[in-house]
Amino acid sequence: MSDEKVTSRREAMKGIAIIAGAIATEPFVQISGLANPTHHTAGPVAPAAAMPYQPVFFNEHQYKTVDILSELIIPVTDTPGASAAGVVAYIDTVVKEDAKLQGAYRQGLAWLDQKANASYGADFVKIKPESQHTLLTLISTLKDTSKDENAEGKDFFRTIKNMTIDGYYTSKIGIHQELHYQGNNYLTEFPGCNHTEHKS
Repeated sequence: MSDEKVTSRREAMKGIAIIAGAIATEPFVQISGLANPTHHTAGPVAPAAAMPYQPVFFNEHQYKTVDILSELIIPVTDTPGASAAGVVAYIDTVVKEDAKLQGAYRQGLAWLDQKANASYGADFVKIKPESQHTLLTLISTLKDTSKDENAEGKDFFRTIKNMTIDGYYTSKIGIHQELHYQGNNYLTEFPGCNHTEHKS
């Protein structure tokens, strides 16, 4: 995939995140762990490096697959990608609390591995990056899915894409490095309106 396409896709997702108001929340995901997912803590949160995230729903294979998928959706450009932002931890935590999502991810990840094995002879995490791109492009660009054998894959891709965007743009990396949001800043002065017709 060309750098131009990656950049334009990322800019589009950034716009979606801003419109959705992602910057209105505190960062949800640390780089290497989940920060206070329920907002109930008895004391200060330890540094992320001292608390490596442990999956609460996905098994090791599923967790690695979701991590790769999220990175393919929001890859590294001039700012870190979804993997560095801890998006997989965000998805794992959210899915743990939603039975409907649990079913969607179990089925979707199983379908993805089945499709990768049928097309390339290995699970999704083991095939070449270019093959991963090809497979995701196939399922993400389907138009009419009513009779297509890849319809299940398209539905799953839509689900994980949306959750990846949510997770990334509510992470510290997404908010501060990608959106350049610095929070409410103190103003030393409040200049008046400069329009001539508004001056007294």
